[in-house]
Amino acid sequence: MIALSLVIACSEKPDHVVCVPSNDPSVFYTVESFDGNGPLGSGSTDVYAHLKAGNTSDRQLVLHGLYLNTRITWIDRDNVILCLAGGLTSEYHN
Repeated sequence: MIALSLVIACSEKPDHVVCVPSNDPSVFYTVESFDGNGPLGSGSTDVYAHLKAGNTSDRQLVLHGLYLNTRITWIDRDNVILCLAGGLTSEYHN
């Protein structure tokens, strides 16, 4: 009898993470970049909003794409500007 086992990684750790804090410590963004490894790999970028309330926290995907050059600027406590200087956006959540 031959046993075959497949192991698939559910999530990789990003190669680069930049934290963009706000004036409110319960809200911040992270820009997480993955370098394309190998000849068929492509670099991708995920932007997440992190929300904390009491003992609970949540992480929401805001933006996903290939080779994104993203800049995040806080306007005030509730408003942020996402500036894309390049790349291909495949997902956006408001």
